[in-house]
Amino acid sequence: MIEIRSLWITALIALVCGLAGGRSLAAQNASQNEAAKTTATDIAEGKALYMGNCSSCHGPDGSGGMGPNIRASAQTQGDQGLFRIIRFGFGGMPGISSLNDKRAGQVIAYLHTFGGSNANEVATGDAA
Repeated sequence: MIEIRSLWITALIALVCGLAGGRSLAAQNASQNEAAKTTATDIAEGKALYMGNCSSCHGPDGSGGMGPNIRASAQTQGDQGLFRIIRFGFGGMPGISSLNDKRAGQVIAYLHTFGGSNANEVATGDAA
């Protein structure tokens, strides 16, 4: 009887966590769709936001400095991965909660303009 009750409680917790994660994933997918519909104005806004929030660590061209090189991040992380990193942080980078979904999408659109990095290029900065 106790084993069945524990099993039900575990299943209920998993269901609730799954539903909460599904809403989060839906919000991230909606943000991805917005990033795909960006305009030149969105990219310009993204550049301004990047310069104000990111360039002091990642450099004005994303090649790193105090933070790591992120020139290839749009290709390696994808929009959804970048969205998570921007909003929630990663490693030593804090999340930027002041950016709403649209503004995070604009930064992501700007990151796409970096075009990646040379395969021989060494990442600089502190990854932690």
